[in-house]
Amino acid sequence: MLLLSVGCVESNTEPEIYERDKCYEGTFIRGDCPSIAFVQLINSDLGTNWTDRDTVYQNVLVIKNYPDSLVKSKEKIFFTIDVDGTKNKDNCLINDQLCPQYIPQITDVPSVCIKSISTLNCN
Repeated sequence: MLLLSVGCVESNTEPEIYERDKCYEGTFIRGDCPSIAFVQLINSDLGTNWTDRDTVYQNVLVIKNYPDSLVKSKEKIFFTIDVDGTKNKDNCLINDQLCPQYIPQITDVPSVCIKSISTLNCN
């Protein structure tokens, strides 16, 4: 007698869309509010379209713990993503006083916590 069993195994783990230790490259778009920065990704397609002041940007994500001391213009930035913090939806905001005008915009754009960030390459 031959017994054949076929079925599906349900997985409770989501695939990781962010690469650990990858150096992401992006261009700072806007970040008027403490610790929030909208960044247009250059070397990855993890972002989404975002409109700001009648300009549509492609491939944008939000960095939730962007340091205020870093660049505030259209310069390139390099960063690594805190995959665990982002996956667990940690509140990594540097400043907990999120500006109300950003709340609707942030919910429409993927947001991440970062481990490191620089205006130089990620070496």
